[in-house]
Amino acid sequence: MSTASDHVALFRSHWADRLVDTCTGRRVDDPRGAIDPSSYQYDSETSTVIYDDGAGSPGPCLLRPAGGQAQADEFGQESQTRVDYLLILPNTATGILPDDEFTIDTSVTDAEMVGKILIVRAAKIDSYRTATKLLCENALGGGLQV
Repeated sequence: MSTASDHVALFRSHWADRLVDTCTGRRVDDPRGAIDPSSYQYDSETSTVIYDDGAGSPGPCLLRPAGGQAQADEFGQESQTRVDYLLILPNTATGILPDDEFTIDTSVTDAEMVGKILIVRAAKIDSYRTATKLLCENALGGGLQV
């Protein structure tokens, strides 16, 4: 007789088999970095890796469209196009917060996504936690409107 935990383990295994892409997650500690005392300029930002394979290489993930069309946002005179994605990680990926960033390192189905940075906006949660599902956005940029 199978139990609920048997089914959860099976579903977690199925999700693990589907994670064909790789990504690296990081949390920006200081977006401006420290001030260089000689130039009085900000150094580059500092960040902490929050998701990889545990050995310093990109971790497994699956990148899916979150549905819907690209959205155009306007901020003053600047317009920006956003595309929403669902980034799926193993169920062991925890502690991920909004505004954490994930860089797509390899993508089996869409080579153009490699190098893109996705920003976490929310997590989809369920009781069984068969996978960690993150709602993310990719800001495609834009320009000034005249």
